[in-house]
Amino acid sequence: MTQLTATEILDAAVELLDRGPAALTMRALADRLEVTSAALYYWFPSKAHLMDAIAAHVAARIVAGESETGSWKVRLKALAVAIREAAVDHPQTFNWVFTNYASQPPLAKIDEAMVAVLLNAGFTARQALLAKGSVLRFVVGDLGLTQKTEGDTDTSDLDPVQYPHLSSLCADDAAIPPKDYLDFGLDRIIDGIAAERRRRMRRPTEAVG
Repeated sequence: MTQLTATEILDAAVELLDRGPAALTMRALADRLEVTSAALYYWFPSKAHLMDAIAAHVAARIVAGESETGSWKVRLKALAVAIREAAVDHPQTFNWVFTNYASQPPLAKIDEAMVAVLLNAGFTARQALLAKGSVLRFVVGDLGLTQKTEGDTDTSDLDPVQYPHLSSLCADDAAIPPKDYLDFGLDRIIDGIAAERRRRMRRPTEAVG
């Protein structure tokens, strides 16, 4: 049998974690891969090491979604979209990773990638941090709104007398894919960041932020 790679182990671990944190144990992971637990400990000495590696695995895949060419606007949006795609593809894993590793290693690689794009484009430290923070907050908020569960309010269930405008828009609402909201919002936010930067660049006497 070919020796397992760390990536194969991590991919299997993510599949288990997507069932919920309790589903991921070293024994369950070994069974899924049809190996002994000892084969896993060769790569990951403990479950804590495995969980750290999963977080690094998720962050690396998100950062890999960044476009290496194009303007800073294109590259920043690509990173934001990659975050959403990771959350949609592996919701339980994404929620666990972001709950436990937000803004700290190894998940800070995402923040690092965004800040690097902005600083390399000529943003000041303050501008880069505000831009990065605004984009991340929007993406996280978008994910919270799109992760609907059964029982959530549907506009088609609203009383048309009390909610005439929303009721009249229910068909239009249902026709808009969730990703369209993300694209629309990101474009507006990034365009706003660019416009604010241009305004500041036209004011040379203003103290650098």
